[in-house]
Amino acid sequence: MKAGAKSKRVSPLEDALIVTPDVREVMESYELMKFGTSARRGSLLLILGESGVGKSYLLELFMKDFAPQETKDGRVSPGIYFMIPTAPTAISLYEAMLGALGDPKPSSGTRSQKKLRLLKQLQGQGVIALFIDELQHFFDRDSQRILFDASDALKEVIGHHPAIVVCAGLGDSKLVVDSNERKRPPISPSLSTPNLV
Repeated sequence: MKAGAKSKRVSPLEDALIVTPDVREVMESYELMKFGTSARRGSLLLILGESGVGKSYLLELFMKDFAPQETKDGRVSPGIYFMIPTAPTAISLYEAMLGALGDPKPSSGTRSQKKLRLLKQLQGQGVIALFIDELQHFFDRDSQRILFDASDALKEVIGHHPAIVVCAGLGDSKLVVDSNERKRPPISPSLSTPNLV
């Protein structure tokens, strides 16, 4: 390098991610959802792909735009990241979300108490974005059915506390979104459902 020349700093994204057309589509959809005219609470972006293609990495990357902050009034978490538990129930979903919010005892209380505490913490921490991984866990492959107790619990939470929702999962995740859209009016349509494979 010549003396006095500045080195070009490569962003962590460019350094760690091969940007294929499908990845670019996901990133553009995310930017539209976050900043564009479609940016509104209740927007949904679904990222589909096989294991190991980088879905979770993209969620973590997007989550950086909504990192938690400590303020004089307490913790502010514009976005939270959580995984749908295996064979989820409404209770295990609430516990996963409470844990993501930093609740010291996410498994404490009844189902109703957990839901109320969750809604209070979402409001109190200023959450405007949910980053949800392993969405396919709402689909039981053995019985070939959607676990509506858990998926409806998530819809209720978003109904009471609208947020930008970015989900990632295997192909069965599309069945979950489609089934919920047919069963009841959707929270919002998917902006994009690119497959990273």
